[in-house]
Amino acid sequence: MAEGVIDGMVSSTVTTGESAPSFGEIIVGAISSGLMYFLKALVSIPALLFGIMLVLTDFVVTLFIDLIANLIQMSDLQQMINQLPSSDFMSFMFYLMAFDYGFPLILSASIVKFLIRRIPFVG
Repeated sequence: MAEGVIDGMVSSTVTTGESAPSFGEIIVGAISSGLMYFLKALVSIPALLFGIMLVLTDFVVTLFIDLIANLIQMSDLQQMINQLPSSDFMSFMFYLMAFDYGFPLILSASIVKFLIRRIPFVG
């Protein structure tokens, strides 16, 4: 009788000289494939989304801020500030609020928040 043939039917194992994988090889393969899936799901997708968000926020926000800066001229801003009442109290209040640092910070943060909420899949 030919090897690999049982009662006229071909058996499921082919005799190629290789033995079946051991239990340890099966466990190592399962752990390896599970780890690869885990790394693909937790590393590659967030890294891709971070890259997309970084590119969009860097380029789009920079272009938008440059556009706003070109629309608002410094001379117009200086004229608006000069129209405020000139008193020691107003100067003191602006000094306490750190207006020269805080106002541009709040304005740019508001613009960035507005833009990020308009980006599909991010905002």
